[in-house]
Amino acid sequence: MTARRDPKWARRLAQAGTKPSKALLREIVASGEDARDVIEGIASGEREDIAPADDATWVRAQCVSMILLCDMFPDERTIDLLVGVASDGGPVTAEIAADELVRLGPAALPKLLPLFERDRGWAPMLASFGDPSLLPTFSAALDAHVWAEDLSYDCDDDVFDLAEAIEDLGGALTPAQAEMVERATRRRRRFLREQGYDPDDPEDVEVAEYEFETRGAVGGEPDDAALDDALEDALDDDLDDAADESDADFGEGDEIDEALADDADRRGIPSRVIEDDPSPPPRDGRS
Repeated sequence: MTARRDPKWARRLAQAGTKPSKALLREIVASGEDARDVIEGIASGEREDIAPADDATWVRAQCVSMILLCDMFPDERTIDLLVGVASDGGPVTAEIAADELVRLGPAALPKLLPLFERDRGWAPMLASFGDPSLLPTFSAALDAHVWAEDLSYDCDDDVFDLAEAIEDLGGALTPAQAEMVERATRRRRRFLREQGYDPDDPEDVEVAEYEFETRGAVGGEPDDAALDDALEDALDDDLDDAADESDADFGEGDEIDEALADDADRRGIPSRVIEDDPSPPPRDGRS
C-alpha cells in the first residue's frame, strides 16, 4: 500500500512562522478534512520530518497549527490533542494550547481537571473558564496546602495560584486563607533576602524570577532542561505575547476566519466569524 503523501502546503506551514500568508491559509482550509492529520502532526510536534526548520520557527508553526485546529475542527479530538500539548509542551506551546482550550469552551474543562489534581498550578487557567462550581475544589485545595520546611522560590506557589483562581471566579478568601497568602508572601520575601535579593526592589525580584526559571534553584548550577525551557520561553516576545497570539498575529482571527468563510458553504467547515469577502473562492490545495 502506497503511503499517503503530505499536501503541497504542509512544508510551507511548517516553515511559515507566525504570519502564514492568506493564500496559504486559504489553501489549507480548502483541503478540508484532508488537512487535519498534517495540522495535528505539526501542532503536536510529532511531524518535524515535514520540513527543516529552526527551533523558533518550529515552535511558531506549532502555535499557528493549534489555532488552525481550533478554528477548523473544534471537537473532542482537538481538545485531547491540546490537553496533551498543554500538559507536556514547552512554555510557549503549552500556553497557546491552554489559551485555545479556554476558547473552545466548557467541553474542554473536564479533560483538564486531572491535570489540576497533579499540579495545582493549573488553577488560574481553569478559572479562565468562569465556572463558579470550581470554587469549592479550589478552596479545599488551598486549605490542604502543606508548608515545606525548606524554603525555595516556588515552595508556596500553590497558595498564590489557588488564591488567584478563587478571586478570579468572584470568590472571597476566608480569613484563614488570606493569612495563608500573607504567610506565603513573608516566606518568599525571606527566601529572596537569604539569596541576596531585595524583595522591595521590583527589578531585583524580576532578576530573581529569571534566575529561578533558568536554574535548578536560585544560586545553584544551571539545569540544561530549565535553560532549554527558558530559551523557548523567550519566544513569547516573538509571538506578541503568547496569551494574545490568536488575536495579535491574526488580526483577531480575521485571516483564518476569512478563509473559513470562503470555504464554509462548499465544505461545511465551521467558522467563528463569517464575514463578507470580495475575493474569489480558493482552489482546492490538495496534492
